[in-house]
Amino acid sequence: MRTVTEWFREREGWRREGCGACGGYAVVSSYTLDGSDFLGAEECARAQAFLARMTKLPNRFVIEVRHGVALFFNRPANVEDGWWWGDDADPFQWGPFESWLEALADACHGGAQFKLVRWNRAELRGPDRPLPPTGHAVVVDTGGKLWVKPGESVRPGWTPRQ
Repeated sequence: MRTVTEWFREREGWRREGCGACGGYAVVSSYTLDGSDFLGAEECARAQAFLARMTKLPNRFVIEVRHGVALFFNRPANVEDGWWWGDDADPFQWGPFESWLEALADACHGGAQFKLVRWNRAELRGPDRPLPPTGHAVVVDTGGKLWVKPGESVRPGWTPRQ
């Protein structure tokens, strides 16, 4: 339903313009006589890029817990042993699962599109590479060994990997 202002502007020849690439769904200009306030496809592309960033899913991490210890984090975990998945804020939201494959399948349920990143022993020994905060499912597989950074203390009864 149009407002009185919209009706008047259209009657007087004012017009609204939308991007031809998206059919005007992403960006539509205000009413003007010459359309000079609308940047067209450039503005629309910026709006679409912003919306794409806002709708991406945060990274999900698949982590193993053994004997009450999160192997990758080298810290106690108050959850059952097995594979768990979650996000940066809480990696132990869902689980336990028997294998990382089961945890990964559950983490990517609902048709969510994630890029798989697998951090294994060889990958963890290399230099740190930045990981964008969205769109990745990260499986951290330490091979059942406790992962200890240089300078960290080792938990009793564990054989660490550095």
